[in-house]
Amino acid sequence: MITPQTLKEFRDFLPGWLLPVNRIAVFIDAANAEKSVQKLGWKIHYKKLRRMLSSGETLIYLGYYTVSFRDPNHVALRNSLIRQGYTVKTKPLKILKNNKRKANFDVEIATDIAIALSTYDTVVLFSGDSDFAYTLELLRKHKKKVIVVSTKYRVSRELVERAHYYLDLKKIKEAIARH
Repeated sequence: MITPQTLKEFRDFLPGWLLPVNRIAVFIDAANAEKSVQKLGWKIHYKKLRRMLSSGETLIYLGYYTVSFRDPNHVALRNSLIRQGYTVKTKPLKILKNNKRKANFDVEIATDIAIALSTYDTVVLFSGDSDFAYTLELLRKHKKKVIVVSTKYRVSRELVERAHYYLDLKKIKEAIARH
């Protein structure tokens, strides 16, 4: 249950020199974020996450990028996220020749970041994928603040170096974990 005592503002997890974050756009690479917290033994409570991100800030965009599964649980999650105000973008899972599964949203996320450039001051990227390094360089050239959210073991050095701030998911666990 979310109570005023458990709800923390996003700014509570950021250093003072980075504030204010003003208009924020959030891009969640679902596969990357889910694998990160799964390794830590917990799951994200997306309603808590939305409330935390929007408390005290102007949330311009909240994007969740995921594979389109037909599994009833996944359909229910997708529908719940949409009701909560997330923009959910999906595409089919790709099966490669070696039976490896892939659902890469790097191009979609980078494109959406670029298209909406004039609408936000701060990007919050839930991913540790080094493929976003060039996108982060673009954001910095356009004087946008960049916050990368991931875990120590899943975030690339390139993203940490290019972000204004790296926020470890462990730091916000109590505010966003599903119990």
